[in-house]
Amino acid sequence: MKRRDIGFLITIIFLGFFTFTKSALAAEGNFIIRYILPDKAGKLLFLGGKKKDGKIKTKYKVTRLSDPHRMVVDIENASLEEGKKALFLNNEKLKEKIRIAQFSVDPNVVRVVITSDSAKTLDEIKIRVYKNNVAFEFGEIELAKIPFSSVYKDRNAEADPDKAKKEEIKVTDKPVAKTEPDKDTKKDEKQDSQGDFEAVVKIKKDNLDNENTEVSENEIDEKEAILNEIKKKVKHNIVINNIVQNENRVLISGAGIISLAEPFVLDSPARKIFDIPEAVLNSTDLIKEINLDNGDTVRIAQFDPKTVRIVVKSKDPDTYTNAFSPDLQSIMISPKQELSFAEFPDNKSAGEIKDIKVIKQDDKVTKLVLTSEKPIIHNIDRLYSPDRLNLSLFNIKQPAKELVEKLEKTGQFHGVKTGPIEQFPDGSKWKLPLNRSTVIKSKLSLDGRVLEITLQDSVAVVPAESKTVKNKIIIDPGHGGYDPGAQNNGIYEKDIALDVSRRVKKYLEKAGFYVIMTREQDKTVSLKDRVDLTNKENPDLFLSIHVNASRNPDIRGVETHWYTLKSRSLAMHVQQQMVNRIVIPDRGLKNSRFYVIRNAKVPAVLAEIGYMSNEIEFYQLLTEERKESSARAIAEGIIKYIKEKSSGSDSSDRQKL
Repeated sequence: MKRRDIGFLITIIFLGFFTFTKSALAAEGNFIIRYILPDKAGKLLFLGGKKKDGKIKTKYKVTRLSDPHRMVVDIENASLEEGKKALFLNNEKLKEKIRIAQFSVDPNVVRVVITSDSAKTLDEIKIRVYKNNVAFEFGEIELAKIPFSSVYKDRNAEADPDKAKKEEIKVTDKPVAKTEPDKDTKKDEKQDSQGDFEAVVKIKKDNLDNENTEVSENEIDEKEAILNEIKKKVKHNIVINNIVQNENRVLISGAGIISLAEPFVLDSPARKIFDIPEAVLNSTDLIKEINLDNGDTVRIAQFDPKTVRIVVKSKDPDTYTNAFSPDLQSIMISPKQELSFAEFPDNKSAGEIKDIKVIKQDDKVTKLVLTSEKPIIHNIDRLYSPDRLNLSLFNIKQPAKELVEKLEKTGQFHGVKTGPIEQFPDGSKWKLPLNRSTVIKSKLSLDGRVLEITLQDSVAVVPAESKTVKNKIIIDPGHGGYDPGAQNNGIYEKDIALDVSRRVKKYLEKAGFYVIMTREQDKTVSLKDRVDLTNKENPDLFLSIHVNASRNPDIRGVETHWYTLKSRSLAMHVQQQMVNRIVIPDRGLKNSRFYVIRNAKVPAVLAEIGYMSNEIEFYQLLTEERKESSARAIAEGIIKYIKEKSSGSDSSDRQKL
């Protein structure tokens, strides 16, 4: 080998070694990112960890790209401890998962890529660096909006206002549909639609009660014209265009969104009625009677201009049930033990419940919202004596125990028991006790993953466990209007205090308390006015909510202030619940002379729910999790204080001041 070539080779080896060494060392980085925490509300994303040298500031560069709109953020002198991540934020404006990885070209850089729907969305993103954290703060967000469609409705549920009027279709001097009240909807009624069933379109000979009745071609043509007139002039949610029998199962499907009214059973002869509302048959060929393999029969016809009716004649009609396809295009009617979903999309997939919410709309209405990772194949049964709701999720496993245990009871929702379905090992059965007066409606999101069940009473109902509680509480959101309170990076104490106060009110009202707020909006309310309102209303207690601040940025935690001895027990309960729920430094009880707690004539305390001056706690205070846990803790502290007060004991007597 020539000397010149040897020299060149040595140079290459040296450069390669130098580059490798530099890359390897750089990959360590000064800022080691150990955790990546997305806010469940889709508002914030935290990258945090430790620094080898705390004096070195974390720097980043931002690059904007289009088609699609992207923001590329390169965090310099940094490394990921656990490798690359791809995270989804519940924000409709973010079109893809946020990708976080060690940049392959420069191992000294951690790259964050955010893809959005527009350049404006990227403009609203704020990046904040503090100590060992980098926070991405998103502007106005749009939570993923999933359209819902009605699936099930009790027969005594009120009709939607815009659908209350019956449309009358005429092709002769006589109306096609009867407009009399449905007398056949009661379980003890002896007559069903046997006459009315054929009243709209008596088309085929095998659909008539009298088998010897002859039907002329002219009559068939006339009734076909009537059906076409119905489709033309009446708005429908679904047009039924296919009816398929498979052994003892019948699949009814079409174009649009299918739903079902509460099925009911009649006798003489024994039969079960399934009505598909806002539906029309696409052809008279679909008006038929199907003989099942087990000897039972299924009859299908257009009952009125907006209803397709299925009548199952059987010696034991209660054995028949139904199941909704997750794409809302089909409904299966079958004996319970013979259900099969081979014709449904996603028929082999099994999923789990991701979230359960109980939403109390008011004292009359409660909504139960189930979110699944897979499209839901389900059935709803409204049962009586005792009154209850049976919900079958045929392809969704039993929820985690903690999801069910945390659900709060309302006047309509009294809890739920879940168990397996023997026939479907990947399914679950949910049993909900109901009030006799409760009616049920349900909706399913168009992606099939979110089921919303509305439980509605005609009169206000208070939860049984809180019917005896009639306490008046005043909640005072600190500051407001021209008095912003503490602030950090353009965020004001008054806004956080109001947000948390509203949540406290929600929890207390769920428990049956009467809550008064000193301010419901961002307005200025003097300290005197707050006290005057309290002394005028004479509530059981007064609680003011604030966010703290200090010149020492390292101080963080929660504390509760009291002035009079009668207020100390309340302060103890609130402080204890905040420490338990938030898992934050306990700064204890403070005997203070704040105007509002010093001049109120009732037990009064002031809760400081955290420090805005501490950067880590400040960003925590902006998250949904921290706001919710703070509100729930304060509400629970109040409830425990009221219960203790009602029992005649006082925990403050057990401790010396």
